[in-house]
Amino acid sequence: MVNLGVPINSEKRENEKTNLNINLKKLNMKRLRNARNKKGLQSGRSTGSTNSKRKDGKIKSAINKCNEIYKNRIYVSDYIYVLDKLNIEKNKITHIINAAGYECKNIFEDMYQYKTYYLNDDMYDDIYFVLLDSCYFIKNVLKENEDNKILIHCNKGISRSIIIIIFFIMTELNIDYLNAFKMVKKKRKLANPNMNLITQLLNLFNQKKEITTFIHYPINNSMLNQDKKENEENYEIYYNFNMFRIDAINGNITPTYIKRITNKTNTNTIIILDKRFNYILTINFKEYFLLLFQEAFEQKYISLYDHFVFISNNFFNPISENTNKSIIRKNILEFLQNYIINVKVFDTVSELDQHYLNLQTFLNPEPSTLNP
Repeated sequence: MVNLGVPINSEKRENEKTNLNINLKKLNMKRLRNARNKKGLQSGRSTGSTNSKRKDGKIKSAINKCNEIYKNRIYVSDYIYVLDKLNIEKNKITHIINAAGYECKNIFEDMYQYKTYYLNDDMYDDIYFVLLDSCYFIKNVLKENEDNKILIHCNKGISRSIIIIIFFIMTELNIDYLNAFKMVKKKRKLANPNMNLITQLLNLFNQKKEITTFIHYPINNSMLNQDKKENEENYEIYYNFNMFRIDAINGNITPTYIKRITNKTNTNTIIILDKRFNYILTINFKEYFLLLFQEAFEQKYISLYDHFVFISNNFFNPISENTNKSIIRKNILEFLQNYIINVKVFDTVSELDQHYLNLQTFLNPEPSTLNP
């Protein structure tokens, strides 16, 4: 067993550091803060422009409401609002997205179709899969029936639910974050997603832009006829690897984002893998590999893998059909070393023991006798 000597959240802390390297210069943060502070309504987070004398009653009044956000078909509210069935019926809601599954129970599952995500609204939430999955879900629901209406909620309707609707609006309307945020803020004054969620959202769009720029850039015949050596000498080779570990959260398996490596990444960057888990590797979101260290319950992993590829293509390559999918069952380390220089694989990594137990609980509903 390997002990990396770091807390269990170290992986997420590392992701946070990686995510914060994003170039935020193009996002005018002063304008963003001004938009957030409009009319003095905040989520309770302290800012320099917050009126310290603001009455709590105004906040509570703003929270306990449902706001129409998009074409009278998507709404956002807090959890208290959703507890009243009459509120849901009043807006003719057909589907509910719960972004705070740990805190908020789905109490009308026999009447409405729920999509539940388990976010904590902290600096370590991983929302990579949540954003891609929820965006596809929303598009599909709106498309399948013109009468369908979606209510998105978290606990307060301030951060987690807001980042989901902003991501959808940016994708659907092809607008930037600031304009999407203003659009939502105009409808729901308390909208104020935390910076971790914003950073991950922007990273997704930055990756999409890079992939579109480098991978889909038109190539003429003369370039195609050049030999490999000449290409390498005259053109920068772009690659974008993303690694996900397959975990289990509250009875569902889900990809957890681990690391991104590009041609600009420090060559000393190390990816550490625990053989008790299976993984998904993407290359430029054109090639996908399911890395099966553990082949038990293979079909469950393959089902998740297929869905992940589908929703990823829905965002990164919506008009492309050139996607390669593979399953790697043997010589995984050798396979990875052909692409990534610093990969280390261990039988166990102690910091992941709880994640492993969560996974075993999902795969083996009966009390497990397996030792982590």
